[in-house]
Amino acid sequence: MPENWTVQNFTIVIRGNCRNTDTLEMGTYIFHALAMLVCALGTDARLTKAFNRLGQFTFSDVLNDMSDRGVECTSGTRYKYAETSCSYLECFDSKYELVRCPDGQGVSDKFENTLTSQTLPCSKPLPYCRLSLAEKGLPISVTEVCGIDLNFVVDMSFSISDVNKMKVRSFILNLVKKLKLGPAFTLLSGSTYGASTHSFLEFSTYNAGSSMIKAIKNMETLPKKGTSTYLALKEAREVHLTTSKGRRKDKKAVVMVMTDGVTNPLDKSPTTIAEAKRLKDPKSYEPGVSAPTVVLLVLPNSKGEKGRGVSRAELEKLRVTREKEFAAIPSEGKENRYNLDSFDQLEEVINPILQSSCKAVE
Repeated sequence: MPENWTVQNFTIVIRGNCRNTDTLEMGTYIFHALAMLVCALGTDARLTKAFNRLGQFTFSDVLNDMSDRGVECTSGTRYKYAETSCSYLECFDSKYELVRCPDGQGVSDKFENTLTSQTLPCSKPLPYCRLSLAEKGLPISVTEVCGIDLNFVVDMSFSISDVNKMKVRSFILNLVKKLKLGPAFTLLSGSTYGASTHSFLEFSTYNAGSSMIKAIKNMETLPKKGTSTYLALKEAREVHLTTSKGRRKDKKAVVMVMTDGVTNPLDKSPTTIAEAKRLKDPKSYEPGVSAPTVVLLVLPNSKGEKGRGVSRAELEKLRVTREKEFAAIPSEGKENRYNLDSFDQLEEVINPILQSSCKAVE
């Protein structure tokens, strides 16, 4: 729920969970009633469409910021719209996960309008929802022998909507499910971050794959505002990639960094660049422990870097700083950086990442 909701010439301030609602700069109590109605109805698509038809103002951005469907499942709602035609969100163990429709099928028009369903929403033939050959899976031999220490550094800052956070989490789940997990094969660790870091798994925490997957499902997705990439990279090096936390001397390490934007505050970007160099420096690690291969996934930024109210000079500075930072993070080689135009492309890069990461241990 946003703290300040501004629509044309009036502002509604909603605090907490709609129990305390103040209306400011309003000449009528109508808008107070409207605020309480929105609180009661939440993400009701019919409310959005009703206001859009009025042609006076649009509430789509407001409703997206207010709800974004939530990371947790809504009681009594099994399926939710994922803002894409070929996939949907399904409730598993009280968490929504992104699921692909059957090959060549998409969600129905009714589902796109209502946003929720209790029955499987994939009923519409859509040629562009056909799986590519690459998406249909890796040969089993590639992942059976792949034994790596795989660390995730995952940006969950405010510029990423809750729906897209669920897509990121589903991507990680789908990727690790292709790997054979356990002490003789692949071990996992990771942190999410915003203004601070939140470790959700260490290499030494679990031996069973099912426990690792459960930890991923429970990762923190609502950190405080900010993008402290430097802290997350430092934690990967100083905590996750140490033998005391389960790092293995005889296994290759891969760090997968997923972020949608430059470090915030911007003056900390040089610190992020310095931490990126330390992360890849063999001298940063214990004797016998190799430096990791670092893979960067640049996620789309839909909110934080649009430049509203920012001068051209400031935008150019932001662009240059962003590119310097992103160039410093991954290891050398084009196979270690992926620039995504949409969050739906995450599923398309699973196999290339695994093929590249497992190449050295086949």
